[in-house]
Amino acid sequence: MPANPSTTSAARAKTPAAGAPAPSRSAARRRRRGLWRSVGAAIVLAGLFSLYGWRYGFRELPAPDPALIPDATTLFASPELTSANFWYHVRAAARSVSLTAARGNPTGARALGFFPRVMLAPVDPAEALKSPELAADLANHVQAALAAPDWRPPRELRPEDWLGLEALFRHILAAAEIALEAGDTPTAYAQWVRGWHLLAAVTPATEFAGFFDERGPALLADRLTGAFRSQALHGASLPPEVAREVLAGLRSARLRAAPPAASYARQVFRAAGVLRLSRQAEWSRVTRAARLAGMLIRRDTVSLFEDLVDRISGWQRRSEPNYHGAAHLLRPLGELVSVLQTRVARAADFDRMEAACLGAQLRALRDQSQGSTSPVAAAPPGPGPLTGWRRFWDRPAVWRLAQVFPASQPVLASWQQWHWELESCRLTLALRVYAEIHGHWPDHLEALVPEILEAVPADPFQPSESLRYAREDGAWRLWSATAGEAAQREGLTRRVIRSTDFRPPSAANRPR
Repeated sequence: MPANPSTTSAARAKTPAAGAPAPSRSAARRRRRGLWRSVGAAIVLAGLFSLYGWRYGFRELPAPDPALIPDATTLFASPELTSANFWYHVRAAARSVSLTAARGNPTGARALGFFPRVMLAPVDPAEALKSPELAADLANHVQAALAAPDWRPPRELRPEDWLGLEALFRHILAAAEIALEAGDTPTAYAQWVRGWHLLAAVTPATEFAGFFDERGPALLADRLTGAFRSQALHGASLPPEVAREVLAGLRSARLRAAPPAASYARQVFRAAGVLRLSRQAEWSRVTRAARLAGMLIRRDTVSLFEDLVDRISGWQRRSEPNYHGAAHLLRPLGELVSVLQTRVARAADFDRMEAACLGAQLRALRDQSQGSTSPVAAAPPGPGPLTGWRRFWDRPAVWRLAQVFPASQPVLASWQQWHWELESCRLTLALRVYAEIHGHWPDHLEALVPEILEAVPADPFQPSESLRYAREDGAWRLWSATAGEAAQREGLTRRVIRSTDFRPPSAANRPR
């Protein structure tokens, strides 16, 4: 029976041609393409979301207070120093010492200890004045430096700045010792007061931490403090009017030291280049990290291959293979993300964050130095940190800037320690003057006011409190309010001093 043409054509149309894909395969391909497109679109949206968050963020940055940010020009001296600036005469003293040594007369330089190649052994400080020309020059430089009205340091310090300052200071100590040997006690005290004024120029010492040696002016302050306290306790007595002049000189030295806020602001302005470099990450960091990761992965691959051969051959057995694999890629990937975040962020946001951090630190330092109990700012100002997924996209490079900001606590601690040493010397002399007048130590510090002191000194470590004082069987103890009971009993801290820490006066002159 012949086939129906219409039926045959319909059946032929339903039968797939040879080599044509099955309908199920075509649908699977379409689904896979749709899935990859969705993944690509999600990646693009995530990238756009990340770029927006890295550049604009999701919360407002802290607003700086312009009234708290000082002008850098008011904190630093002009690069071309004049004779009205303290550091001009310091550099002149350094030139005098260098010229003296260059002329083949290293006597003064060797005695002062400036040139390690020349100095072979410690020399009596009195030999510092054996070079009349150098001694006269240093005496003139000391007088001119202390009389200079402008004590602002330059933005860029030079090696001769520390050399000149040390020359002036050691000249003062040598002159004081010579005066003591000659029995001229008032002149010795006058020289020590000059030394305190010189140290005020580099207080707080943390501001010059990258310029001085290991201890910097702390070593000079220890020598000055030891000599002053020892002489005030067991040395020759001073006339009351001379003692009051010395006490007034120490008070003026305390007022001459730079406040912690100004010192910290200068430190931040000096480190502006460091802060700028810290936020301007370089692509070379990513390149170096990727190269290091490749070396480590190659080493681990060789180690893994050797471990497998050893296991198969039975020559050696290891408990765990030393292989890290792709873990080495985390560092270069992290560097790459950090660089991208920094490059995408806006420069104006970095400047705003720097100003906000500086303002917060300056406000805390000012409050601390004036007696406030608020802690020094250690965290970025503004609202608290974001939590959850948003903290990874809310301008992380800008907020990370606060982590590399210079710490302000060391500046405050250096300033407080210097004031404590100065006030302890001032009170030691005031107590000796009181004992010379009344024949015994006072029962409390208020007895010194107003006969000897204008007021009881405040505790530098806790300005809202006064320094503590107590008599102890013919002696006395002076300590800070922040010193613990164990430290007060054992004297385990520099915030506690006793009259018995130094050689006591003779029995005939010992006050009780």
